Amino acid sequence: MVVDDDPGVAEIVESIGTDLGFDTQVFSNAKDFISACGQSEPRVIVLDIFMPDMDGIELLKWISTKKVASAIIVMSGYGEHYIHAANLLGKAKGVMIHETLKKPFSIAKLQEVLRQFLDGH
Repeated sequence: MVVDDDPGVAEIVESIGTDLGFDTQVFSNAKDFISACGQSEPRVIVLDIFMPDMDGIELLKWISTKKVASAIIVMSGYGEHYIHAANLLGKAKGVMIHETLKKPFSIAKLQEVLRQFLDGH
């Protein structure tokens, strides 16, 4: 599952995931993601930090309360301190943040990270 309000970035992540064999779903806001996540738990969540209404930090808090076991890849185009804050929150709340990516990210890096989940890690 991809949660990003930037349609261009979401499309790139979706395309990479689909090309690798993932059944990829894209959500432009946290509300729609929450509804879908209640129906099935994804293996991987690619999550933007800065979004309107409910940002990625708030969504990480929600994920922790629901005990979602998905691996999380956090992305941000803002300062490194936002990514650092997401990592700290994840650790404190027991959320598995597998990787962080600074936007613009390398397509090769995202492919490398996602491939790890195809190998059963």
